Amino acid sequence: MVADHAEMASFLWELREMAVRSHHYTLADLAELEERVEAHLDGLRIAGEPGWELTLAALSTKDPGAFFAAAVAAVEARDYPGFAAVLDATEEADEPAAGVAGALAWASPADAFAIVAPMLSGAQPPALRRLALAACVAHRRDPGQLLGYAICDGDAAVRALAFRAAGALGRADLAGELRGAWGSDDEAERFWSAWAGALLGARGADEALWSVAGRSGAFAEEAADCAARVSPPGEARRRIEALMRSPGLGRVCLVAAGALGDPALLPWVLDRLTVAPLARLAGEALSRITGAPIEGALRGAPAPGFDAGPSDDPRDASVKMDPDTQLPWPHGANARALWAAHRGRFASGVRHVEGRPLDEGALDRVLRVGGQRRRAGAAFERAARAPGRPLFDVAARVERQRAALGASP
Repeated sequence: MVADHAEMASFLWELREMAVRSHHYTLADLAELEERVEAHLDGLRIAGEPGWELTLAALSTKDPGAFFAAAVAAVEARDYPGFAAVLDATEEADEPAAGVAGALAWASPADAFAIVAPMLSGAQPPALRRLALAACVAHRRDPGQLLGYAICDGDAAVRALAFRAAGALGRADLAGELRGAWGSDDEAERFWSAWAGALLGARGADEALWSVAGRSGAFAEEAADCAARVSPPGEARRRIEALMRSPGLGRVCLVAAGALGDPALLPWVLDRLTVAPLARLAGEALSRITGAPIEGALRGAPAPGFDAGPSDDPRDASVKMDPDTQLPWPHGANARALWAAHRGRFASGVRHVEGRPLDEGALDRVLRVGGQRRRAGAAFERAARAPGRPLFDVAARVERQRAALGASP
């Protein structure tokens, strides 16, 4: 039974990590999932020493969820030798370290920083400095002048995380330190410095984000989403229309169109509903702007023969997962009919979100009841409208999010 608790705590936390970045999980859905995670963690707490031994044994799998469960136990007990044992087992690999970072985010701020405090020093190895910064971001705890030092760290991954921390914490005093990284050869450093610059009101950050979006790299879609939100609407529309003429940037353009919310772009979006690799993302953009969910008459059948995910063929070198697997397939003809019937309600050039003109109230509503991807966009835009305001954390534990929102959605 204790082994089942360890296995399920690991699995459910990994599921939550996917859920916080998904299209369809809402805050209420996250709450239910977190209750399940906490129930299995309780089972391990009650088990005592046998529970701890089982979580340590599970580290051999190198699953990030196993490291989450073990690190939660060590952090909550403020067991420094136990936490060191978990760190030793990570071998500084990214996925196990992500589980440890997740445990620091899950724990109370007091417990997390009792463990993290010694790591907030340049004398620590890069892996520990990254964990310390991740904890600061997760709990919105400003590390003070150490963040300025981290931006100049010799480790590129530490610098990228420091840029993210500066943006998330609203450290407007560091806005001038970001520009030097906009031309970095490191993709993560380039994106996070531009992302932070946009949040902190740094002039030229929108241009840096459009540059990342146009390169079609790992951060291109997120950069396009952010750039569309912080650029003047007319300029954003022109940028998106320019990117439409570049091959291979269809996804980037659809993400940007949904974030901008200008109905003038919907004819192009509707044309993508019948392009199998783009159809579901086009449906998401349509839904973001108009507020019409892709369900009922708007839901269609999957494109015949389309398979975006890895196959079972061992000779197939592609292992990339389908990025839109959670999105429904739209019905192109019915979507066009719906738009033809209601287009008079939507003025071109006016930004919309969920069928309403975009303003602070509309963003707040998305934060309360929207899916996680939409909530992340609303949180970014709300913070960017007031440089220096900490970024609302849509990945935080639900009880903390609800406290920050002031009411339970």
